[in-house]
Amino acid sequence: ASRLIEDKATYFAKIREIKRLKNLDVAKIKNAIKLIFHSQKIERTHVNADCKIEEYSPIDRYAEQDLWGNLAIFIAHVQADGCHPRNTNTFNYVNQNLDLLSEYSAIVERLFGLKTWKCSIKKGNVYSTGFSNKKVAKLLQGVNFYSEYWELPYFVQIGNKNTKASYLRAFFDDEGSVIFCKHNNCFDRAISMMLINRSGILQLIELLKSFEIGCNFHGPYKGKYYELKITGKENLIKFYENIGFAARCKQEKLLRAIKSYLN
Repeated sequence: ASRLIEDKATYFAKIREIKRLKNLDVAKIKNAIKLIFHSQKIERTHVNADCKIEEYSPIDRYAEQDLWGNLAIFIAHVQADGCHPRNTNTFNYVNQNLDLLSEYSAIVERLFGLKTWKCSIKKGNVYSTGFSNKKVAKLLQGVNFYSEYWELPYFVQIGNKNTKASYLRAFFDDEGSVIFCKHNNCFDRAISMMLINRSGILQLIELLKSFEIGCNFHGPYKGKYYELKITGKENLIKFYENIGFAARCKQEKLLRAIKSYLN
């Protein structure tokens, strides 16, 4: 009798699964399979000197951002311009760019189904948001978020290019700056990042090599600051095409620097 009940339960479970699949869009099923078994194919936009800035999105948006890409962005934002205080369930994020704050809030909702706090002004044009959740804190307890000791998450190191680009883009949006100015009848063109975490900067340099982007390492300055610097036409173009900035002002400045080579 018990065997008959088990067989009957299995049968109805299969029927429910078939009904569920019938209600799904075929394209969604195919995309899910591709996501599980294959790396995502990413369409890239190549730099054209004749194009206007408005024709470029802040980065080459992927058709669908996957779980790992979203998680990479979330962790990078908290490590760079956020904080996760010890022995708390709180994840804060601070930035001047409201678009980045909106992205953070959208990703928190997408990943964890949670709403962030309403943005509050800290000082001047600096805004803060965040959330507190015990389950999320427990889920991410193996990730180091502290400014001096953060490390590249393992899933980013072994991830596909989408995951790596997502992490780098979020980190450079928060901590990177674009240098484009005239100096002695020529232009200084670079992407620079200054951090106190020496090991972290070296890990970012290794991650950039996945996109064949070369960069220089300098420091320490004042005994504790280390600099990552990307220079050269080819390296800047590769960064623009493969990573980019979501912060529009930085992306536009980078494009102007690239165009100054091409003109």
